[in-house]
Amino acid sequence: MEVLSLSCTILRSMHALRSSLQALGGRLGCRHVISFRTLGQALAKFESLRGRRAVTSRSPSDSLIMPAGGEDPEQESTEYQGLQRRLSALTDDHRVDALTARLHDSHLWEDARRLRELRDPSVSHDWLWAMNPAHGSHVPDEDYVTCVRVRLGAPIIDEAVVCHRCGAAILERKCTHALCCSLGEATKGHNRVRDDVLRLVHIADSAAETEVQGLIPDAPSLRPADIFTEAAFPGCQAAMDIGIASPDAAGAGEDCCEAMYQGKMNKYEQHLPALTSRGIRYKPMVMSAYGRWHPDSLVTMEAIARRAARKRGFLDHRLLLRRSLASIGVLVWRRAAAMVRSCLPKPTAEEMALLFGHDPGADPEVTVLTPIVERDGPSYMQA
Repeated sequence: MEVLSLSCTILRSMHALRSSLQALGGRLGCRHVISFRTLGQALAKFESLRGRRAVTSRSPSDSLIMPAGGEDPEQESTEYQGLQRRLSALTDDHRVDALTARLHDSHLWEDARRLRELRDPSVSHDWLWAMNPAHGSHVPDEDYVTCVRVRLGAPIIDEAVVCHRCGAAILERKCTHALCCSLGEATKGHNRVRDDVLRLVHIADSAAETEVQGLIPDAPSLRPADIFTEAAFPGCQAAMDIGIASPDAAGAGEDCCEAMYQGKMNKYEQHLPALTSRGIRYKPMVMSAYGRWHPDSLVTMEAIARRAARKRGFLDHRLLLRRSLASIGVLVWRRAAAMVRSCLPKPTAEEMALLFGHDPGADPEVTVLTPIVERDGPSYMQA
């Protein structure tokens, strides 16, 4: 509330100053008066003091109410960010800071890490509205509730149990352990994210490949490139290594993305000269299990989107980049739901019978159809 009061005071002072200067200009016969554009520039400087990105002053953004077209969810240009939205962002930041402080004071470290990941500007929240398969990447109905619970930090199970997947760790009520376990589902989710990044890369470089072998002569079995392309950096080829990190994993430190990024660089450090001599640049593409991108990886994604837009004749690459990040975000959260599901306790045969109303062991007259392959096609017999 203090931030909102201060912002309103500054805004009233600017309006009073504008009125005074307009009156002075009328007395002196001046043609030009102070416009809302000047006020927009002043507000942008005020927001930069709060650590926010300065907003380019353009006439539509200086209005209090959002202009027509600004409600488009795919339109992220600062041209449509009205004054009210920017003032609301200040109060939101203030509330999130207060919530983070309370979580630290209460020693709720997992919740504090989750909140820090979700508030990052690189996180795409579009998956919350991606429920219709007709619109492309979507979160299935059976995964949506789990994804929302993970995002909110709400309990998924009533009490802590032993993890069904590893059988060694305790699966707490919020199931944060699941994002560090279930290697099979983690790998499947990683491969889906890789393929989705490849979709954007293919627009800029149709010759891009995945899982290329033999890039390192001394270690031909190593595959540093999940995606091998010329679209990431001008004048050289890129070996893009996709990685998804959990902030609750061992060794994640204060920044799980940075920890994985440095870990990948250290892993291939001795092979970097061999790659450089062949005109190949190794580039980790790291994001967190909550969808936060490593800054360098996000810059690389933007460079690919810019090249793809230029190749296809788009005037602006930001819409293409946003659609790609939104689709990747959907897959990241589907991966999280699958990992949680694989770690949950599995129902017994008796519980399955209660759920689905049939117990094969209690019915000796069950008819089972066994296929028999014949020349004219399969037929079936009772067994």
